[in-house]
Parts: sequence; C-alpha cells; structure tokens
Amino acid sequence: MHDIPHDLARRPFSVQEALARGMTPGQLRRMRWARPYPGVRSSQAPPEDDIDERCRHYLPRLGADEYFSHLTAARLWDLWLPTRVQPAEPLHVTVTGSARAPRIQGVIGHHIEPDAAHATFVRGLPVSTPIDTIRMISPSLSLEALIVVLDGVRRRTDPLVGERSLLHMLAKHRGRRGIRMLRAAYELSRLGVDSPRETRLRRRMVLAGLPEPAVNAVISRPGAPERRGDLVFASWGVVVEYEGEHHQSDRATYVSDIARFEQLRDDWTFVRVTAEHMRDIPALIARIRRARRR
Repeated sequence: MHDIPHDLARRPFSVQEALARGMTPGQLRRMRWARPYPGVRSSQAPPEDDIDERCRHYLPRLGADEYFSHLTAARLWDLWLPTRVQPAEPLHVTVTGSARAPRIQGVIGHHIEPDAAHATFVRGLPVSTPIDTIRMISPSLSLEALIVVLDGVRRRTDPLVGERSLLHMLAKHRGRRGIRMLRAAYELSRLGVDSPRETRLRRRMVLAGLPEPAVNAVISRPGAPERRGDLVFASWGVVVEYEGEHHQSDRATYVSDIARFEQLRDDWTFVRVTAEHMRDIPALIARIRRARRR
C-alpha cells in the first residue's frame, strides 16, 4: 500500500490529485476522510462558521476562471453585513467563459461574461474585487443594509474603495438590477464612519424625525487638541457617542473617553448610547431631545 503524502494529511485535496500522487481508491474509501464537497477530501471538515476555512476546502474544485463572489466575497472582505447573513450560508462561486456554474449542495453558482467582473486575492483566496462584490450583493440587501455596507467601505480608517470607483461603478451599471437601490444607498451613506453600530444609530435617529447629525465632527475649541464626536448635532450642542464593546473591555479607552467628556462638557451635552439603548429607540430619541433643551 502506498504511503499517504504528508501534505495531503494537512490540507484539503481533490480525489484526482490524490490518485495522481499514488494514493489508491481503497485508501480514499477506507480512511475516515471528511467529504466537504464532491471530489474533495480532508482530514477534518471545516467549521460551519469559519468562512475562510470553508472556502479553502472548496479550493481543490475551483477552476482557473472561478472565484468566490457575492455574499461569500462580502464575508471575506469583512463588509458590514446584516446579522441575518450567517457565515454558514452556502458559498457563492462565480465562473466565467465556457465553464459551467457549480450545482452542488452548499454552493450557489453564478455564470458571467469574462469582462463583467474582476477577481483578486484575499488571504490567498480568489475573490471578486470589493467594488464588484458591492454590486453583486446589492439586489439581495435592503436599502438600510446597503447604507451600512457603503458606510463600511467608506469608513474613516482604511476605506476599502475610493469615491471615484464607487461613482464610476454606479454610472457604468445604471439600469442593472440592484443599482437603483445602491445609488439611493450611496446618497444616504456618509464618509468617515467608524462602525456599523454608528451607522445604524444615525439612521434610526433620522428615520425617527431628528435632523441628521454630522459624522465624527470636530467638537474641540480652536487651538485645543482635536477631539471628535461620533454623531454631532452642532446647532443643538449635543454629541451622541456610541459605546461599543471595546469601551467596556478596554479600560484605557474608557478612561480616555471620560476625560474627553469632562474637558468638553461646558460646551456640549453628551448622550452615551449602548447596545441596550438601541433596543428601545423611542426612549433613546426622547433622551436626545431632552439633551437639546438643557
């Protein structure tokens, strides 16, 4: 009996590769290989909630003109997706040219013309570019979800796409499915956001009838060290700050924020918001309105 190649015991592989490298059909049948996809074997199945590993286990099936796309690509790019989009959802695979889209359990196949979209690599995985990924997922998301996605790719730190690329894509694909909604989302999206929670909070306030606050606006006095507020109602003198999990777990951040509030409280009224407050939007809106009257 042939020895099993050491590298195959450590990574997913195709049955075709195993046979070509000397493994016998009997070895493939008798040993307890996981079978994540037809024609693929692995020493263990990938975790359902690990999108990277699930994609790596599909790689042995992936052809030269195929790549991960749509919601799978959005996961790989860490786009700000709604919680209903779960990592365990089927993989999306796009093929180009004459290849046929896959039709197997756990995979949703798509076929496009070769120049209709482009691919690059994320952590060694072939994936649709960020700009094409946004366009691909637009028909499957609501307006509010698309606003969050666009805020994420236009975020303050390390934005994923440039403004010119977004505008070019919207103009180039005018009239295609999902683009009208995506264009509307772009108009309601804002530059410089730090987190999806901030976006959802801003949108909840606007939909509740409040004027739209400025995002990460400067709130310090001229000549003083620059300080910014998450969501700023300048004419009201009110700053709404979203307290994420890092504020609770990172004491240094928490202490720094307290000091910042103390230095600015003569000029501004601060409304601090947590995930718990987001469960009762009417009460939160009432708090903000009361802060305006102080």
